[in-house]
Amino acid sequence: YRSLPNTKDQRFIRLTSATLINQFKEVDQSMVVERKIILQGQAEDNTNIPKFSGSLTSREDLSAFVWNIQPEVKDRKSGLWTFLYEGDATQ
Repeated sequence: YRSLPNTKDQRFIRLTSATLINQFKEVDQSMVVERKIILQGQAEDNTNIPKFSGSLTSREDLSAFVWNIQPEVKDRKSGLWTFLYEGDATQ
């Protein structure tokens, strides 16, 4: 699903934060590769957010990630719908 372009006529979703973690981490006295993706974003309405999450979770190159997709929430101040997705593929 498209997050861009966000033009005056076409509004999709906007990522406000993207955190990518790919580093070694010690777990139970052994080293593992910690791999995480944390995406935060917003949209003017909540119809495009499920399309984006469906595209994200069905991507073959992201199939190793287990996704925690929280329900979108309408921000009272801005009136925008916000979302938070966390993917974990720690080995």
